[in-house]
Amino acid sequence: MNAAERLHAVLAEVRALVRSQPDLAAFVGAELDAPDYAPVAARHLPAVDRMLQDTAPVSRATEALTDAIRRTASVLQWSQSYSEAEVGARFLQGYAWFDLVSPNGPFCHGGLRVAVGYWAQGLHYPEHKHGPEEVYCVLAGSATFSAAGRAPVTAGPGDLIHHPPWMPHAIDMADSSLLAIAFWRGVGLTDVSQLGAVS
Repeated sequence: MNAAERLHAVLAEVRALVRSQPDLAAFVGAELDAPDYAPVAARHLPAVDRMLQDTAPVSRATEALTDAIRRTASVLQWSQSYSEAEVGARFLQGYAWFDLVSPNGPFCHGGLRVAVGYWAQGLHYPEHKHGPEEVYCVLAGSATFSAAGRAPVTAGPGDLIHHPPWMPHAIDMADSSLLAIAFWRGVGLTDVSQLGAVS
């Protein structure tokens, strides 16, 4: 398969995951039905190699999408949102994400962003916040999600975590790596999350 076919295969698995999760389907709605495709240049990062070798557990609901992401890794535009001064070199060596659906592609949508992130075991994603409402679905591994005003929750494959707009939250990967897909809706879909302490 060429790059476009592989990306369409990943999108098909995202649609299947959304359909299997009623709460996620309610959040996403019909937004994944027919986004326009716009090719983006592939970009590799060191964390991708770690992700490809990772054996963190998956669930029946997340296995097909996790496998599709791994098969497609070489044609994805992997990115990082922060600098070494902000999060440290160790964090950047074990962290990468890519957009699947966003205003900038590769599947273009002005009202929805779907991104997949990987964090190696032992990392801590510092407290941060953003304007769009967010739902995470854990694909592989597990992590402890903390948010302002909430007790920490440890989530594994298939579990959903919801963050309203501007809710400060953090993610701890002390015991496992994490591969997760994030769905954003609202204003500021292409903005970088703001790092800052949970109050």
